[in-house]
Amino acid sequence: MGKDSNGKELGAGIYQRKDGRYEARIRIKGQKKPYSIYDTNLRKLKQKKKQFLMLTANRDLNLSFSLTVSQWFEIYLKTYARPKLKTQTLNNYVIGFERVEDYIGYMKIIDVKTVNIISVMQELEKEGYATTTIQQSLAVLKQVFRTAFENRIIPFDPCSGYQYAGPSKSVNEKPPDDLFERTFEQVLTPDVLEQFFKSIQSRRYYELFIVLLHGGLRIGELLSLQWKDINFRKKQLKVYKTVKKVRDIFDEEGNRLYDSALYHQVTTPKSEKSYRIVPLSDIAVKALKQWKAQQDADKKQYGRDWGRSNPLFEQYPDLVCTTGPGNPLNRSWLDRICNDFQTAINEPEILLAQKEGRSPNLVKVTPHMFRHTYVTTLIKAKVPESVVREYVGHSSDKIPELRADPDGTLLRTLHPPVHGHLPQ
Repeated sequence: MGKDSNGKELGAGIYQRKDGRYEARIRIKGQKKPYSIYDTNLRKLKQKKKQFLMLTANRDLNLSFSLTVSQWFEIYLKTYARPKLKTQTLNNYVIGFERVEDYIGYMKIIDVKTVNIISVMQELEKEGYATTTIQQSLAVLKQVFRTAFENRIIPFDPCSGYQYAGPSKSVNEKPPDDLFERTFEQVLTPDVLEQFFKSIQSRRYYELFIVLLHGGLRIGELLSLQWKDINFRKKQLKVYKTVKKVRDIFDEEGNRLYDSALYHQVTTPKSEKSYRIVPLSDIAVKALKQWKAQQDADKKQYGRDWGRSNPLFEQYPDLVCTTGPGNPLNRSWLDRICNDFQTAINEPEILLAQKEGRSPNLVKVTPHMFRHTYVTTLIKAKVPESVVREYVGHSSDKIPELRADPDGTLLRTLHPPVHGHLPQ
């Protein structure tokens, strides 16, 4: 008969550990070591023990005492995830699990407790991962353990009820959990924009940065645009797909691949809110027409060879964003243009700051920051928050069902000069 720290009897096979947790040890036929269940609440522990014994008595368990978390993940990936998930999602699952594999992959899946899951999240914190990145890995673990529980591989789901909210913060420190609070931290100032567009005016893809600034598109959304998605007469474009770089996780026979090459894949957007119609300013329309002329010149230059090496050409022959030879545009080209600008601006500033004995005022520019700048411009023009969310394809529980404004009439009616606030 086990006892607690005060000597009170707890029941057969139940003990209180030095760390305050209660432990119930259950003998299982065919196993040398007893199976232990833990909880800080004695009543809940007894409920878990009762549930476990009932399942065992009903022979409703398919418990595995040797299967590791890594081994089960491979089974889950092939048997449960592969038939229903897109290649990009499978990629994300693999990446999310690889972050935590060193901390939990070696463990027997039946031995994993909630405290182990919490410990893994804390280890990722120490490695410096962002809260959203850690939450993505937790989401993968939740799917993996939930499936194991539903298939009676484990008696309890260690992820059930656990949520990771991020590193503990001081009472007065409030994390930016809203689209607009986050956006203001990543906005390009008018001065930086003026310098940027002046410096890249003669470079290829200049027009695409204009579209990013005046359309608020995500990079993948821009790269997946087809000319048929753009209505020049109505001055609008449709967003209903995105481009991602993925690698195959399985071959055609279902064998796991570990060293497959990356390739472009056009897929559906990240959420239903991402499906939308975006009104275009006159500046954006002009930029797109200029880019169309550039692409037509590329086709004339390369002739029949244009697009010959494009793996997406057969299914998407009218992609807007292409290289000179007609291949899909990689976002690394846009990153490179931004990096070149940063270097040109920051290097002289660093030298000047050293000479003057002060901290340098460094400039940061990324392709995604043009989307944030678009959002901020609309907010400053007093466009309703619900309308802004609709045009950038952002969902939030804080906002009720968004009003449909399929052709941009609402935006233009409420605030005709909105696009005039955007830098040209």
